[in-house]
Amino acid sequence: IHGRRLGLDSNEYLGGPKGFIQPIETISSTAASQTLAPNGISLITATNASTNAALAMTLTAPVPGIFKTISQLSTSTAGYAVALASGVFVTSASSALTTFTFTASNQHLHLLGQSTGAFMVLSQQSTMLVGS
Repeated sequence: IHGRRLGLDSNEYLGGPKGFIQPIETISSTAASQTLAPNGISLITATNASTNAALAMTLTAPVPGIFKTISQLSTSTAGYAVALASGVFVTSASSALTTFTFTASNQHLHLLGQSTGAFMVLSQQSTMLVGS
């Protein structure tokens, strides 16, 4: 490593780059069986025309220490259900949740891979529906 760009600074703290580029995936299709990556940012822009059922998506298993953000940007209020392929969502209220449903535009879910079987929920909108 050359210089102080990616090494120890004068106070012995590990220095690093200014930031990290997060992969961004856009879900614009209403096709069944959408799969979300366990890392980066997922932007849901698809319009769910159904008034009876939530559009189902599957979030692949978590990677420990990796952050995940899911944002519902569509104006549709029919619902977008995100279920885990395996494992659970851990919140302050429960450690056995397997589904979150986005019910309005501009809802966000911030997650951290706690283990290969659990996503820790860092923040969510209170209006989101949670299920087991």
